[in-house]
Amino acid sequence: MRALDLFCCGGGAGMGLHNAGLEVTGVDINPQPKYPFKFIQADALEFDVTGYDFIWASPPCQAFTRAKKLQGNQHQDLIEPIRRILVSSGKPFCIENVVGAPLINPIMLCGTMFNLKTYRHRIFESNFKIVQPSHPPHTN
Repeated sequence: MRALDLFCCGGGAGMGLHNAGLEVTGVDINPQPKYPFKFIQADALEFDVTGYDFIWASPPCQAFTRAKKLQGNQHQDLIEPIRRILVSSGKPFCIENVVGAPLINPIMLCGTMFNLKTYRHRIFESNFKIVQPSHPPHTN
């Protein structure tokens, strides 16, 4: 199966897709010389998503972070435009972003759910059912 990793950056999500057995192609508007799989430098909002079996999108999160609110910066919201593309593709997809982003019926995942030593929370929207694991308590 072929997976598309939009807004791929360095390849964290792409590695997860690869570990799940998918053939991964990453797309990012910026060069990603260390991306570990096939890489295409392009605008994710203009990239032809046909020909892929699964699409992952991690649009920039700056518009929804607490730091944005503290610093008073303005950042473009790319979630709605990428959602329209993903829905119209008819393919299974997942959108990942920070807590507070306008995802539809998201689940929240935390590193502790996977025995990682991080409390970083991320939310995920998909057009298929994802079951949220139990959330262990955070400890110091």
